[in-house]
Amino acid sequence: MTDNATLKRATGLAEPLISRSHFVSIVIEDTVDNRARLAFECPNAQALFCSRRDRKSDRAERLALARSVDPDVVWICGLGTRNWVKFRNANQRPLCMMDHVELFSGIPRMSRLRRLWDALVEWRSLITFDAHICASRYLDNLFTRRLRLLLQKSPTFYYPYAYGKQLKNTDARLSLELSTRYEDKKVLLYMGSFYENYGCLDMLEAVEQLVEERDDFVFAMMGSGPLKERCKLLADRGSLKGRVDVLGYIPEAELPAWFNCAHAFICPLRDTIQDWARCPSKLYMYLPFKKPIVTSPIGEALELLKQDGFFYEPGDVDQLKYALSRVLDTEDWKPTVDHLLHTWEFRADAWLEWMRQNYKSLKL
Repeated sequence: MTDNATLKRATGLAEPLISRSHFVSIVIEDTVDNRARLAFECPNAQALFCSRRDRKSDRAERLALARSVDPDVVWICGLGTRNWVKFRNANQRPLCMMDHVELFSGIPRMSRLRRLWDALVEWRSLITFDAHICASRYLDNLFTRRLRLLLQKSPTFYYPYAYGKQLKNTDARLSLELSTRYEDKKVLLYMGSFYENYGCLDMLEAVEQLVEERDDFVFAMMGSGPLKERCKLLADRGSLKGRVDVLGYIPEAELPAWFNCAHAFICPLRDTIQDWARCPSKLYMYLPFKKPIVTSPIGEALELLKQDGFFYEPGDVDQLKYALSRVLDTEDWKPTVDHLLHTWEFRADAWLEWMRQNYKSLKL
């Protein structure tokens, strides 16, 4: 059962579980994009599409859909309370697990009232659900401490993002087109949301400084968000004109060609609770392409990359520019991180083993 934003975790886990003889259903809001993503990422899972109305109606509809398949385990992706289905009247109540992907009460752009509400929801989830899946070490440690304070025995499991086998399927025509477009340039690539606290403006400022020193690269930005149009305007004037491509949303099927084209990737992070707690999915999608990643030694980036990271101090534009210059000068770089340990297949096996240890009665 998933929100749109956390669909990647549901679709990533689904196919490996199905290949291991488990039946998987995904309850998801009925949109054109969601239908396309399910068809591309997990075509063998049963899709149960729901509508979006008011919170009470949404919970009732999602509960009815979940009950229709008589599940043993309900994995709820997304802390939004419209997903909080309750099986109190079921003859055999399934195991209900909450997937924590971010500390929403720590998002700085939200109002104080909203952060207070999110904090209450986070605490309440700890006494509502049977187990807690955590996308970062920070969240795993935090919720373990909170569960002890609440005298709850619910287990937690560290379960970061991963990458899927779809990233190996490169569109040959698009690859040729991109190699022609950027034939004499190195591509620095950012994929993600266009928010100020995601470092969009910092990246453009660093690139603006860098274009004064060298002309052997272009910067490509893909994704969506409230700052996308502002980034487009900035990219279309002054020294950035012709050196920055603000691409917007790129379909999942086209990502491998873009990632193959890149010389290095960028994943800006800030020294905030939000960035210590969250797990940037882009880091894991970058891994199989074995290229340098420019980021900050914060949270999951440090946990994953260690000595492989091209790190800069968070929020320091001058250090970011220097890190970008370093990767542009780096050739034949080889990572030490084993990307095969970060596939959804590997994650599925780890989760199944954890489930067997904690819930022997399920006979998984």
